Order: sequence, then structure tokens, then C-alpha cells
Amino acid sequence: MSKKIGYARVSTNQQELNLQIDALLKEGCDRSLILTDQVSGAKASRYT
Repeated sequence: MSKKIGYARVSTNQQELNLQIDALLKEGCDRSLILTDQVSGAKASRYT
């Protein structure tokens, strides 16, 4: 049985991930395998 990995991203701290996470769960993603990103790529380096 395969597991689904999810990725949810928002570009500002004022936005919320809840709707994206709910959609990923509905599609069968394992909650422990949902990766999230809440930092703007324009303001912070992702490769530190």
C-alpha cells in the first residue's frame, strides 16, 4: 500500500494552510507526511 505525500504552501504569514491541508487529507494524504511552507521565497532563503 502506497502513502501519499502532500505539500501546502502560503506566501505570507497572514495566510493560513488549513484549506490546503484539509484538501490534501481528503485526497488521502497521511497527515504526518504533509509538508508545509509559510515563508515568502522573495524574503527568505530556502537553502540555508
